[in-house]
Order: sequence, then C-alpha cells, then structure tokens
Amino acid sequence: MEAVVVFKNYLVIALRNLNRQKSFSAINILGLAIGLGTCFLIVLYIQDELSFDSWHAKGDRIYRVIRETRSGGQSDYLPLTSGALARALERDFPEVEKAVRVITWSSVDVRLDEKKFEMGVCVADPELFEIFDFPFVRGNLETAFPNPNAIAITESAAKRLFGDEDPIGKTITAESNHHGGERTITAVLKDVPRNSTLGYGEIDYISTGGFTSPGAKYAWEDWIPTDGWRPVNTYFLLREGADPKALSAKFPELIDRYMGAEIARTNAYHLQPLNRIYLYSRQDYNLDWYGDIDRVYQFGAIAVLVLAIGCINFTNLTTAQSARRAHEVGLRKVSGAYRSQLMGQFLGESVLTAMVALILALVAVKLVLPEFNAFFFKQIELDLLSDPLLTISLIGIAVFVGLLAGVYPAFFLSAYEPTETLKGAFRAGSRGQWIRKGLVVAQFAISIILLASTGMIYLQLDYIKNKNLGFNMDQMVLIPIFVLDQETKLDPEQKLAARYATVKEAFRAHPNVLEVTAYRWWIGWTGGITRTIRAEGHEGTDWRMPLLEVDEDYLDVFQIELVEGRKFDPIAFPTDTSRAFIINETAVARLGWDDPVGKSFEWVDRVRNRKGTVIGVVEDFHYRPLRDKIGPVALTLRHQQFYNLGARVKAEGLEETLAFFEKTWKRFAPADQPFEYTMWDQQFEDMYSAERRAQALTLLSSGMAILLACMGLFGLAAFTVEQRVKEIGVRKVLGASVSSIVVLISRTFAIMVLIANLYAWPVTYFVMRRWLDGFAYSTDLSWWIFVLSGTVALAIALFTVSFHALRAAVSNPVEALRHE
Repeated sequence: MEAVVVFKNYLVIALRNLNRQKSFSAINILGLAIGLGTCFLIVLYIQDELSFDSWHAKGDRIYRVIRETRSGGQSDYLPLTSGALARALERDFPEVEKAVRVITWSSVDVRLDEKKFEMGVCVADPELFEIFDFPFVRGNLETAFPNPNAIAITESAAKRLFGDEDPIGKTITAESNHHGGERTITAVLKDVPRNSTLGYGEIDYISTGGFTSPGAKYAWEDWIPTDGWRPVNTYFLLREGADPKALSAKFPELIDRYMGAEIARTNAYHLQPLNRIYLYSRQDYNLDWYGDIDRVYQFGAIAVLVLAIGCINFTNLTTAQSARRAHEVGLRKVSGAYRSQLMGQFLGESVLTAMVALILALVAVKLVLPEFNAFFFKQIELDLLSDPLLTISLIGIAVFVGLLAGVYPAFFLSAYEPTETLKGAFRAGSRGQWIRKGLVVAQFAISIILLASTGMIYLQLDYIKNKNLGFNMDQMVLIPIFVLDQETKLDPEQKLAARYATVKEAFRAHPNVLEVTAYRWWIGWTGGITRTIRAEGHEGTDWRMPLLEVDEDYLDVFQIELVEGRKFDPIAFPTDTSRAFIINETAVARLGWDDPVGKSFEWVDRVRNRKGTVIGVVEDFHYRPLRDKIGPVALTLRHQQFYNLGARVKAEGLEETLAFFEKTWKRFAPADQPFEYTMWDQQFEDMYSAERRAQALTLLSSGMAILLACMGLFGLAAFTVEQRVKEIGVRKVLGASVSSIVVLISRTFAIMVLIANLYAWPVTYFVMRRWLDGFAYSTDLSWWIFVLSGTVALAIALFTVSFHALRAAVSNPVEALRHE
C-alpha cells in the first residue's frame, strides 16, 4: 500500500513538473517521439527483411544448391542446377533426408471459361511439402496430386477465381508452352507468405507435374548443365546432426560420376543455407536480385543515430533546467529524502516522458505506414493487439530509452548539496557544461554524417544517370511483341519471331518512329544469358561470357560504336544468321587476341552449337548495371529468339506514337492481350530503385536528425539566454550593440557545430567509401559535399539560435536589472 502511495506521489509530481515547464516538456516529448517514431519505422522494415523464410519449421536444415561455372580465371554462380541432381542427392548421400526440384513462373496466363487471369505457378516434386511449410486448408499431400494435371491452389487465388464457390474439382487452363493445358484443382493451400524467397509470395498454385514442352521435360529430368535456360532450383533437407561441409566436399566426385571429368573440371556445386538466401546472396555469390544485408546494417545504423539524437536532446535539456529544480532537491534532502529516492523520481519522470513520446510515435508510424509500404514495396502491418511480443518490445524500448536518457540528469540533479541550493549559491551552469557541449557536438556530428551521406548517394545516382553507358537509350520504347501468350502454343516456324521483319516494318511505319531493332535481352539490365564459349587459340579451354541475341540494326539503333571489322549484314552475308559473332573490347583483351576479326568462335551447348567467326569488335558498353564491371560479351544474329522490339521515337507527339504502336500491336496480338510497353530510360531508373529508396530514407532521417538537433538547440539557446539575461543587460547599459550581443550568444554554438564537422567528416568518408566500393563504377568522394553539409548544419544552427539571441539583444535592459 505504501508503495502505491509513493508511486502516486511520484506520478503527481512528474505530471506537475511537465505541466509547469510546458515548452521544455513539449520539446522533450516531441524530440523523443520523432526519434522513437523514426527508429520504430526502420525497425519494422528491418524486422520484415530478417523474417524472410523464417516461418519454415525445418528452415535451419534446408539448403539450396548453387552451381559455379569456372572459365578464364573467373567464376559465375547461379541457383540453377541439373534436374537430375535432386534424385541423386537422395539416392547417393545419407546426409540428405529429402530433396526437391522447383521451377517457378511469376506470371502464367490462366483461363477460366472466357476470363483470363495472371497467376504465379510453382512446379515441384511432392517432397516440397515435406521440406517446406505450405499448409493445406482443404485436402492433404496423400490425396492432393492423384495425376500430373492436379494442382493445389491458394486461398486468395481460389477467392479471385471462384468467389465463395468451392474450388475443389473445378478446372482451369494454363496457357504456357512449358506448363500448358487443363489443370484440375484437388486441394487448397494457405497463401504463401510474402516474405518467402520461393516465389516471393506470388505463388497462386502448386503442381507436381504436367510439363508440356520437351525442353522443359529435358531440363527437369536430365543432367544437362542448364545455362540459365528453363531453370531448375534444387533444395534439400539435411538430416539432423549431418555436417553440411562434409556433404559439400563430396560434390566434385558426384559431378564427375554423372556428368564426366570435363564438366567436373569447370563446374562445382555449393550449399547455401535457406536463411542466407534473401540477405546474403549478393555477398556470397554476387546474385543481386535479392535483399542486401549491408542495406539492413545501413538502415539499422540510421535508426540508432536518430534515436541517439532524441536521447541527447532529452539529456541536455533536462540537465540544463537543473537550476529550476535545485531548490526542490534541497528541500527534499533536508526533509530526509535519500539520493536513491530522488534518482527514482527523476528516472520515473524520464520514463513517463518516454511513454508519452511512445504514444505519439506509434500514432505517427500508423499514419505514415501506408506510404512507407508503397515506397518500399512492403506489406508491413502495425497491429499491437495481435502481436503482444511487438507491443512488449516497443514498451521495453521506450522504457530503456527513458532510463538511458534520464540516468545522467537523475544522477546530476540528485547530487546537489542542500546547503548550496537553499542558500541560492548554486549556479546551474557551473556543472555539466562540458558534457552538454559534448552532447551538442555529438548531435550535430550525427546530423552532418547523415547530410553528407545523403549528398554522396545523390551524387552517385546522378553519376549513374549521366554516365556514358556506351549506348544510347534516349526516347527508346520497349515492346514485348514476341512473347505474347499465343506464342507459347506455336512451333518455332509459326511464331512472330519467324516473321520478325514483317512485324518490325509494321511498327516502323509511322513518321514519328525513327528506327527499330529486335533483340532478346534488355541491354544495361539482364546482360543476356552466360554461355560456354570456345575460342581460337584456347583449344581445350571453355570460356564463359554473356551472349546477346540481336538483329542486324541493333548496333546502329543503340549507337554502339564498331571499332574493328563489320556489322551484321544477312543480305550481303547470308551466313551471318548462323556463323557470325561480334565481341567487345574486353573480350578481345581477355582472349589475348591482337587481330580478332576472322578468329574462330564457338557457342557450345548440349542442345545446339553455333560455330563461326568473329566479324567485328565494338567498344565496351554497359550491358549490365553499373554495380558490375564491364566483362566480355558476344553478340550473335538469331531472328527466331527475339523477345522484344526497341523503337526510337521522336520526343514530340509521344501519345500519338504510342497510340500507333497499340493499333499495330492489335494486328498481331489476340484481342484480350493488352498493349504493353516500357520507356527504356524509366526502366533504367527502376534498376537503381533500391539505391533511390536508400537515398530517400537517408534524406528523411537526416531531416529528422537536423530537426531534432535544432529542437534541442532551440531549448538550449533559450536556457542560455535565460541564464545570461543579467549579463546581457549590463552589456547593453555599457553600450553593447545588438549585433555584438547576437555574436556573443551564437559564437559558442557555432564553435560546437564546427567541432562536430571535424568528427563527422572522417566517419562519413569511411562509410561512403565503403558504400561506393559496392559499385564497379562510382563518382569521386567530392570534398565540397563535406563542406556543404557542414555549412548547412552551421547555417541551420545559427538560424535556430538567432531567435533567442535577437530577442535577448533587443530586450529592455531595465527588465533584466530592475531587481539588482
């Protein structure tokens, strides 16, 4: 009972003090709320990133197999394996409990009566359900797949297709060259969580068979090393207690046994734990279509820094107000209060402030979360009622922050001697000045680090945007005309690609269309599929390099410079369609050729080989994103393998040109196939969306940091002026000008910001140098960005302080000295 009374008394005193000092309390609460809100938002993002694949019960024993292909002293890694590998793992290695083959398609057109839907499809062995957790809502593994055409559909997909009707037994038709035909629904699954690397939450139904193309069956069942073509992913479940390293050491012998010594010499298999796929694939195997653990660390550091500034604000302002509470401390000590009781009181006030700030922070997070999700392509939810662990964690963070921010002020205030405070001999500024100044320096150092980092990210993205890529993508429109749904049902000679010249001319027949080319892979993005190459002078050595399948106008349309030899010309040289290659300068250097034109060059493939000669050399161009250095690349003429048209158009009359493209599209596409196009420069921008999102978050965080620092500085300046009001009055009576008073007050703060620059610049240099090293091509670390960020911080600080400085400078000195 006594404890309750004491707690109630502490609470009343705390609320009274908060109400008595409204402005300082508001700054403290808002500062902590901004710090906590920013921190919580980033923590939710990090929590989502770290949660990928964590919901599989056996996740710690699930591995994916990575294939390494070595050539010319370099290695390429892909998560694609021979289809026969899974069965061999189960058969030959007792360490493997279960293995599964998986192929996913993110978009397969599915027909239900006269309606068409896009669905994500996963084809896998039945072992998928024994390794991963895909719970059944209707049916079970024993009854779900009675034949190859049976499928298990997710709840949301069933709702989308059939509404409230029972989907069991209903039939849909998949329109796919690899997985086409009627499919009967025999089971319903829970929706695949979005934080899954298997299909990335876009799986609408799972099948355990039903391939319709010989090529897909071949890739599914054979030992062919699939060069990124119709990919098979292999996962397996390691037996409990088995050593993954010991298993990995057996792989070379397995490759030699089933694929031969030649392939074993240039290929290897590696094991990747499931929990490393999403965040570590880029680090481990340079696979860049996943998340990035470095970005998680980056955002985590930002969260800590912003929260630190909020805590610094609280600590500084509380200690600065010590004079106002010195008399209270003295009276309570004379009345018998112990130091521990006083510290408990002050820590309680600190925690109370933090809890009020927590409520404001949660409201703010709830309001901005929809926009945050849209920007970062997330589906994060903040539901405290359904997630008690999250609720407890957030309260714990707030309490911890309150204690952390309040421990020094509590220690500082409780240490006052009652004899000093009751006689009025205590002077607030006599203690802790250096600590307060150090905390201000720390605040602005953090703010400058974030400002300078934002500037460097902007400069790097601007460098990427304006760098000479070796090709021209201005006013280019991409049209995926050769990958229409109908194409998957046709034989190669019946496809549009076989009539590509007719299609190409049809799209060129408008005065606004300057030139048109056809190709398979997007230049500057995918960079083509890496193929096995054999070259003259390197007999017995297999090289690996990307192969771009293009038409004869490709170099001219994209303005890629030819430096030696000639371009493709199938009219003058009919053999160009099957026996000609053009390579880049890096390929020439890598192969060590002095005179490359006329050298024999062979694309090696188990399904089809293409042996010919090099007819030309082009300047190096960035066929891959700027994160990767330019490597060797080859171009070949293959009209039957095109996916896209690329048309350069006039900037004027773009809407009219696109309307013409849509009309032309309808000449070749089915009536229900909507017109699709992409502006090339926009797609290029989207390639660096992750960096732009990082820039936006860093900019937002630096803005929050500056705001917090200024709020603290505003309160601290008010306190400083209040403590020096008599000194200012005396100076004015003695003739001091307004400007000299302003300089007097502002000088100390300006010096602190300048010192903050000295700490911030080396840290920023180290952090941004490491970040820029992640790009093969990057801008320089410009000295002026450091000076600019420091100048901006100084200007903002002086502007913040000037309000109180000017008010003190123009005040009537009589008011300050009337009681002296």
